[in-house]
Amino acid sequence: AARRLRTSAPRRAPVRPPRLERLTLKEYRIASKMKSNFHPPAHREFLDFMGALAQHDFDTEHASVVAARKAVETATAEADASRKGQRASTNYHLSRHLKR
Repeated sequence: AARRLRTSAPRRAPVRPPRLERLTLKEYRIASKMKSNFHPPAHREFLDFMGALAQHDFDTEHASVVAARKAVETATAEADASRKGQRASTNYHLSRHLKR
């Protein structure tokens, strides 16, 4: 017996968003202080520095290695100077799950 070819995609049930538990106020405060994604300061500059070290056989006195190290130091200093608290949007999204 020949099998019929399927001409359309099978129907699937719609995907529903998960039901999240409500947070207590204490849990909300803790979660709002946590960072969701950690991006180390001056990550790109640090990778450039490591690449320059490897390229010049770990000669720390080479001009390009010294320049890359200075770039890491300045980027780290800028990141420390501009560090601020949580973004308002993060607090908004967390507050949607707050027990009231």
